[in-house]
Parts: sequence; structure tokens; C-alpha cells
Amino acid sequence: MTEDETKNMKRFDDSPYDVIVFDEIYFANITMLAKIKKYSENNPDKIVIATGDTCQLETIDLISSEIDYDEYMNHCINIIFPNNICLKENKRLKTEEDQDKLKHFKADIFNKAIPIITTLSKYFKIYE
Repeated sequence: MTEDETKNMKRFDDSPYDVIVFDEIYFANITMLAKIKKYSENNPDKIVIATGDTCQLETIDLISSEIDYDEYMNHCINIIFPNNICLKENKRLKTEEDQDKLKHFKADIFNKAIPIITTLSKYFKIYE
């Protein structure tokens, strides 16, 4: 939303909440991260949490033309949220075989050298 769209909006009353969660933090742009940092600093009585996955879509805004996106975003997020938990295992998948398949699929889908159709054909049945 633009500043014009938000200037007439009623400010959200966060007083009844002890915990504020920012979901999909890696989709936030620099302006939003700055606002989250300011909110966290101005509300030390609140527990402020963020969730995110570095392997999902990036924000559509330019983050940096000089530094790797993941490296810079991780740096910014670590400044705002110095305490981190990094989950590396998907517990939804019950077998080690399925967990390995997901790990390989993620590696293949983000590998720009592999055509998408090749990756899809490797992991899914394609019907025409």
C-alpha cells in the first residue's frame, strides 16, 4: 500500500497483544524491514517474532545491486531479530526417502541450469 492509501487508515491497536508475528519476512522490502525494526525498538514490552523461508519468492523490490540477496536479507533480519532458529528438516514428511526427495527437488527447482520441464518430469508424472 502507498502512503496515500494508508494516511486515512485507522492505526491498528496492538495493545491487547503480547506477541506480534511477521510472517514471510523474506518477502518484506527494505522499507518494511526498517518499520519492523523501529516497531521492535519502540515496543520492548512486545515479543516480536518473524517467520520465513529463504527458498521462497523474493520481494519484488530491489534489495541490493551490490550484495547477494540472501546474504543481505539474512544480515538485515539478524539485526532486527538477533535470536534465530533455523529449521532444516521437514517433519511433515515421515520417511527419510521422502525427506531426501524433497531436498533434491528443492535443489533442482532452484538450479537455473536445469530446465523446469526436466525437473518436473523427474519428480512428477506428466499427463498430456
